[in-house]
Amino acid sequence: MRRFTRRTKLKMASLAASFALAGALGTTLVAPASASAGHTGTDPATTGCASGSFQVDALAVRDQYITGAPQVGATQLMYSPACGTNWVNVYGYANGYKINGYVRSNGYEYGVSAYHAGSGEHTLQLYAPGSVCVYMDYYGFRTSNNLQVHGGSMLYC
Repeated sequence: MRRFTRRTKLKMASLAASFALAGALGTTLVAPASASAGHTGTDPATTGCASGSFQVDALAVRDQYITGAPQVGATQLMYSPACGTNWVNVYGYANGYKINGYVRSNGYEYGVSAYHAGSGEHTLQLYAPGSVCVYMDYYGFRTSNNLQVHGGSMLYC
């Protein structure tokens, strides 16, 4: 029979407590992500692809009909080297506006909207490794009359 030292017993108890706490909090342990076309149409947060991702570009959304208008929202194109995937984060900075963001490539397109100040969402991801070209489309609308106040499309290769 193997005998454990006091230090080993403490480490084992600490590890067991960590797993118990994770279970009590409803935390799910996500396996390390790997590049795969199977990630297309999945959530970057739940697949582990968001871990280690980086921002490719960010665009400010403003109301072009108001001179000197402050930024009302933003879109970010994200890339995960581990998964070879892209997605778009969308943020609302001002009440009365809806910000739409889309990511598209290889015949796939995913979009999401953020409404009002303090809101933020992300699209599903698509597999576009290395030099595969990806579009980020972005639009801002006034929620009072659905007037498009900003918009465009950017190509990234």
